[in-house]
Amino acid sequence: MQGMKIGEEGRHVLMRVFLTDHLYQDFGAEKGTPLAQVLERIGEDVANALQQAPEEFGDPGKTH
Repeated sequence: MQGMKIGEEGRHVLMRVFLTDHLYQDFGAEKGTPLAQVLERIGEDVANALQQAPEEFGDPGKTH
């Protein structure tokens, strides 16, 4: 599987980019920061390009 998921966990916005079925890279930023806005925008842009909603993951209620 190649692709991307976007989500939230605790106070962070997360973007997970899959290179293969078992290899991925996570990117994260604290909610409300400019970098978090960039990650969210990337997720929206990719979803629009693929014409599908981004697949979400994470646990928004989790605290770190």
